[in-house]
Amino acid sequence: MPEIIENFYGENLYTFTNPTCSCKEDVIYEAPDAEPHRTFKMYPEDNTARFAYKAKKGLVRLNPNGTAEQENILGTFIGLSTAPRKKIEQFLGDNGFLFPLTPREYNPIDVDALIAIVNRLKDTVDLMSAIASNKKDYAVIINLALKITLADTISIQISDTQYTSCSHRLTHLLSRAGQIDMSRENKLHAQAGGQFFPVEDSIINGIYQFNINEYNEIMYDHDTYGNNDLRWAITDLFVNYNGTPDERSMLDLIFHFLHDGENGIVYHDRTKAAALSFAQYTIGEEINHHLTGIHPEYNAETMEPTWKVDSLMGALYFSLFYLRSKTELYRPCGNPKCNNYFLVKSTSSKTKYCCTRCANNMTQSRYRQRKQADK
Repeated sequence: MPEIIENFYGENLYTFTNPTCSCKEDVIYEAPDAEPHRTFKMYPEDNTARFAYKAKKGLVRLNPNGTAEQENILGTFIGLSTAPRKKIEQFLGDNGFLFPLTPREYNPIDVDALIAIVNRLKDTVDLMSAIASNKKDYAVIINLALKITLADTISIQISDTQYTSCSHRLTHLLSRAGQIDMSRENKLHAQAGGQFFPVEDSIINGIYQFNINEYNEIMYDHDTYGNNDLRWAITDLFVNYNGTPDERSMLDLIFHFLHDGENGIVYHDRTKAAALSFAQYTIGEEINHHLTGIHPEYNAETMEPTWKVDSLMGALYFSLFYLRSKTELYRPCGNPKCNNYFLVKSTSSKTKYCCTRCANNMTQSRYRQRKQADK
């Protein structure tokens, strides 16, 4: 039987084992008119699944002889966001759960929390792909970065261990809204009956004249703008917060994105640079948050460096760590009946399907459509 070789330099950049588990959905009806509470009951088994990160292939599950039993583990996982429950159960049964489970007992996992984790990782992959695209859509990039940074906190408790999703820098900045005193200069402008607050704006590279009446309507008149907490917080910070250059770039970008609108904002070089910086920082925060349980380890027997990976969740995000984002990206399969994403060269525009089976299915589908149209 061939040996499974792992090192920093070879084909298998890291390996990882995870106990497989039994996974069954449990539905609890608590009230006649209320939505039922759904959980997955996870029971760890004695068998283990072994994974490796293979260069140019990504995270794969291995056979005992070291060959790939299932490729594209990451693409399959993020495809679960729209998959039937049975497919989720099958994935968790084959690959084990995202985090270590309490042995010899059922571990209840909230279905909504699990789907939120899938969507969070999918959005991160989509954002990386949007940045790597040769035809960048900056509105998509900004929207995805905002979606990730403003997402609700995800929490999963297993015994004494709790997983909590990443809390981003933007969230901490927004929490300061309403607590920052207006500058003396702006107070004097308002008291003297001035029409504008002068704001140093990195996007226009100059002074932005913010209409004082509009500012007051956003901050205090909810009948005009509605109770939009994000718009309120960004407006307050845009006018009153003297942050670092990176913070101001992010706040100025989001202010113009909300104030001018997706179609009104001008995507000149400064706007594009700010959008990419915001997106790249968001990706870095998201990935680094999930690498805290991973560390290098020296194997004295093989005299080679290795990685110690603590969970399947860590392995999934670690595969993004190794992704060569300038030349590779994950793309959704062009077969509408397939939920998978697949790894492809960023310069490839012809590769639309994750596998030969999906390509053949779509060829047959188009053939049947033409035959039907000819009747």
